[in-house]
Amino acid sequence: MAVLYALVSPGAQEKPQTIESQLAEVRHYAEAHDLAGFAEDMGYVDKQGKPRPPFPWDEDRRLHLRCQLDALYFHLYGLTREEADYVMGTFPIVQRHDQERHGHFRTRDLILHYYNAYSAGDMDAWVQG
Repeated sequence: MAVLYALVSPGAQEKPQTIESQLAEVRHYAEAHDLAGFAEDMGYVDKQGKPRPPFPWDEDRRLHLRCQLDALYFHLYGLTREEADYVMGTFPIVQRHDQERHGHFRTRDLILHYYNAYSAGDMDAWVQG
């Protein structure tokens, strides 16, 4: 994971836990006790090495975490912002649902805002929206 972070933010040494914790939180939620093995693999354990309880379900937080990870993946694959925007345009169902619920393509907008923040070296950004 440190390698992934360094590719996006050269010189950064202390963020691998952030990426791992985002992945763990996106996957290990609500009553997902059946994912305890995954939580252990991701290091989401207490001092005794037992899996910690699942994260409470928070739809907005999960959306942001997924958008952060998507923005990171776009960087890792070397896509420009314009290419990332194009890729997001290939998800018309997500776009339609976002526009019905939020009046704009919220998922794309969040991903591109995180993409911009990461491009500027701000790996701790939390975008409003």
